[in-house]
Amino acid sequence: MAPVVVGLVANAVLTRCRADRRVAERLLAVTSMVAICLIGGVIAFRSRSQVEHVGGLLLLGVTVHNLGGYLFGYAASRLVGINRQDSRTIAIEVGLQNGGLAANLAAEVLKIPGAAIVPALFSAVMNVTGSVLASIWAHRPPQDADAGTQTH
Repeated sequence: MAPVVVGLVANAVLTRCRADRRVAERLLAVTSMVAICLIGGVIAFRSRSQVEHVGGLLLLGVTVHNLGGYLFGYAASRLVGINRQDSRTIAIEVGLQNGGLAANLAAEVLKIPGAAIVPALFSAVMNVTGSVLASIWAHRPPQDADAGTQTH
């Protein structure tokens, strides 16, 4: 809840200061990504002995899982007749799951810091891959006739 409140306050302050909206959005996006990566880093540091043994394989696993989410979200939505623009949105939504919440639950509810490694790493991976995918798609709008309408 704290990140949402901080984001709302920052948005209100930047709006009142008449800051350039694009600059403010970029600043807040970078800030949130850095914060999530820092949280993931702290969790990984607390569980560094486990990370040392399975780090590379774990990174591969969460990356494949994340990329699979994008692919599945896009392909499944296209198969049911959803337009390309909306399918892109669905792909990103499926690929970006809440790893930060899962990491916190693992560490605080289960009381097993090592259980938080996977979601913490997933959070970092999904932030990078999600940003890259959104940036690529932002610069390549759908060129087909169904870009703004659903076909079913």
